[in-house]
Amino acid sequence: MRSPRAIVRVGGVPLDGWIAWEAAESTFFDADTFEVSFAISKLPAAYDLNWFAAQTEMFVEILAGFPANPAKPAASELTSLIYGRVDSLELDLAARVLTLPGRDLTAVFIDTKLTTQYSNRTASQIVQAIAAGHGIATSITTTRAIVGSPALSQVGTYTLRTTVHMTTSNSEWDLISWLARESGFIAYMQGQTLYFGPDPSATTTPYLITYTPAPEDGGAASSNTCGLTFLRSLTVAKGISVTAQSASFLGPTITRSYPRAVRSIKPGRASPFGPTQQYLFTMPAGKNAQQVEAFAEAKYREIVSHAMKVHGELPGDVVLAKTTPVRVQGTGTAWDQLYYPRAITRRMSMDEGFTMDFDAQNSTPDLDQAASSASAS
Repeated sequence: MRSPRAIVRVGGVPLDGWIAWEAAESTFFDADTFEVSFAISKLPAAYDLNWFAAQTEMFVEILAGFPANPAKPAASELTSLIYGRVDSLELDLAARVLTLPGRDLTAVFIDTKLTTQYSNRTASQIVQAIAAGHGIATSITTTRAIVGSPALSQVGTYTLRTTVHMTTSNSEWDLISWLARESGFIAYMQGQTLYFGPDPSATTTPYLITYTPAPEDGGAASSNTCGLTFLRSLTVAKGISVTAQSASFLGPTITRSYPRAVRSIKPGRASPFGPTQQYLFTMPAGKNAQQVEAFAEAKYREIVSHAMKVHGELPGDVVLAKTTPVRVQGTGTAWDQLYYPRAITRRMSMDEGFTMDFDAQNSTPDLDQAASSASAS
């Protein structure tokens, strides 16, 4: 029998009185969010409405799991789902409920505008310096190349400049995210630690979603989910082509496409709307051929990653994470494949218990194969 339990900490102190919470994981480059609701009548005397109203800054941590003794859950037996700063206090006097919405520590970087230009440093050094400015712990994979070095520009990794110039409208998180993309990394908060490094999804055991169709002789279909829906983009499924271009300071505009050869519709399957969807992107001037080609391929992969999508609703657990691929099997269709989470939302309340839902997406194997074959030809 499932006996999930949770602990909500405010300022590091476990508080009784919560009646519902929600913790939502987003993509690697966005802030995760949370919302906790307390029954005013259940708040401890030392943390009443007057205490909350007097605070100028609060941090919340939500822990959940399945302790050995549900009557006395220990924090050491639970998993920290999110740690973040409260954005506002919402008081409903009629319902006698206090709600605390907020974001994880990604918000620290999102809310801070850039005031420093970083010259002649590596990407990892820049990220380390930004995190240190807020006293945030890091898990950073060391990079060796100087951001903007000509050597890297030749392989399309960084732009040809010795200083990272960004406008005052850019946040620190804009810079961290840009450095992650240029390095082929991901960046996100792991609790109270900033992670900057390779995507661990490739080496993580997939989260299995199973479906068994109803037997032909009668009966019901079965799944380890409460609900499962799929989407397939037909615009992407028939093939796309991405073209990128950059004006040259010394010669003609550099133009590159990916795939190099456009995928065509097979004979007898002509489409009145054309064989592929064409996408055109204009890059800043001065990019070299390798950079333009790398950009076109990256945009192609970004677009086709939306070809297949799945939404699942299931009992809550603490296993699925944004770094965990989701494998669907049993439908007997093209939807049986690997997906990558884009949103995971967990909820716990006195009425509905512990539940969660997720959205995940991926390309399709035939699109990947077609692009590889076309570009190799």
